[in-house]
Amino acid sequence: MIKKKGIYSFYQSIENRKECCNIRKVHPLTGALQNIDLWITGLRSEQSVTRVDLHLLEKNETFNVIKFNPLKDWTYNDVLSYIKENNIPYNELHDKGFLSIGCAPCTRAVKEGEDIRAGRWWWESKDKKECGLHVDLKFENKHLKFDTKELKL
Repeated sequence: MIKKKGIYSFYQSIENRKECCNIRKVHPLTGALQNIDLWITGLRSEQSVTRVDLHLLEKNETFNVIKFNPLKDWTYNDVLSYIKENNIPYNELHDKGFLSIGCAPCTRAVKEGEDIRAGRWWWESKDKKECGLHVDLKFENKHLKFDTKELKL
């Protein structure tokens, strides 16, 4: 990609940016999830317009896993409070305004009054801000309904 399109081609189009994300994030995760049945995420519904319809459990056909989103109803302040109350280590970039952290060239600090993910791919529309990790390319928003007793952890 770099030889063909240049080192910063991801700024030129959403297609190029998604290609970069696919190479650096989606492809490696595909291998990591290959023999996994359950993927536990830190996704929260408030993070962006693309995550509003998040469910606690989702079937992701792209990676062939069940996604468990235990923080789906947490707010950013809930997370900060939990970190503080339980003395949990966290990325200090959060203290510098980096409220959503991704690859260095695609992440900037959020300005006062901006939403949480404004620092990610700031040159794109809000409704396009996903790298591909949390988008099921085959079946979006497949909400699973089953008794939690069936879930073997």
